[in-house]
Amino acid sequence: MIHSRHYNIIVPSIDYNGPVTLLLDLGRRAVELDYEVTVYYLNSYIDSSIIDFNAEVKKLEMSDFKNMKGVVHSTCIKPDFVNFLIRTLNRNVFSVTTIPSFLYEDMKYDYNKWLAWITWRAWSLFSGILDSRVVLSKTMQKYYATVAPSMTNDVIYHSRRADQAIVEVGENVEKIRVQKKNYKYNLVFVAGLRPRKNLIKLIEEVYKFNDVSLTIFGDGPQRKLVEALVDVNTDQVMYLGHDSKAYTYLDLFDALVLPSFAEGLPTVVLEAIQRKCFCLLSDIAVHRELCSLGVGVICDHEKFSDFYQKIKEIKLMSKDAQAIEHLNRSKLKYFDHNNNFDMYQRVFSRR
Repeated sequence: MIHSRHYNIIVPSIDYNGPVTLLLDLGRRAVELDYEVTVYYLNSYIDSSIIDFNAEVKKLEMSDFKNMKGVVHSTCIKPDFVNFLIRTLNRNVFSVTTIPSFLYEDMKYDYNKWLAWITWRAWSLFSGILDSRVVLSKTMQKYYATVAPSMTNDVIYHSRRADQAIVEVGENVEKIRVQKKNYKYNLVFVAGLRPRKNLIKLIEEVYKFNDVSLTIFGDGPQRKLVEALVDVNTDQVMYLGHDSKAYTYLDLFDALVLPSFAEGLPTVVLEAIQRKCFCLLSDIAVHRELCSLGVGVICDHEKFSDFYQKIKEIKLMSKDAQAIEHLNRSKLKYFDHNNNFDMYQRVFSRR
């Protein structure tokens, strides 16, 4: 059992990426429980306002490896490798990783075939030596039991603290409010602009229905393609770029839509749960699991054959007392900020 009240977080950079925000939320809760929290980053510290809790923040150096004590918690490939080195050199720590996605499937999108395979094999080796591994859904647990049977994994769904009100100041809110008046069904997409997110097909489908609107928040390699597809002569599809407070707008929409080909546990869905915004999700395993917990409905993300029908269905859910109660029960049981860290403390206590 770890008796030290030190909680060390290792992330690639301090930014708004989903895996980073999940660990920083845990850091906030750890501070509330009187842990001494240090956040280490490997690359860059994007915005000083991101760390809004009492923690030491520093770029990781070799000298830190042997000086750490307590829990060392990492996420993503490079931080996991660093965590492995720390665990090898320092027996006074408890090392844990939160695996944010189906990593090998993600690597296939980002790397060539051989580099993906080599990276996957290396990560499987060093992460398997860590004291504990946490995945974000039962779907992910089954996946890793198949592709890496030597590793055992705990399931903790995680949550996001979304306690801020809608950002009232700024042109984005006014644009959204005007758009809402012009369309019967109003959807929002918040994610990286990457091929795996399937946004291009979504935009094309929205333009087929004159009573459906779509607002897009995000940035990424497909940005220019998205901008080229958006008709600036109408507000039916609006691209509003990256906005770190985009989750505060979710209350304004009928549904969050995420037609991805692959996901781990999307951070924006966790934010939508906190904002009581139902989700229209692609028909993939992790999304089916989330929808079974009352998060929303799935749709055909390849042919979009039932897209319009599902839009109407999800708007009715937002007025259905039973659907709202189902979501509230799941929120309290699986997606509660305080409960999630309590589950991690049970993991930490095993040593």
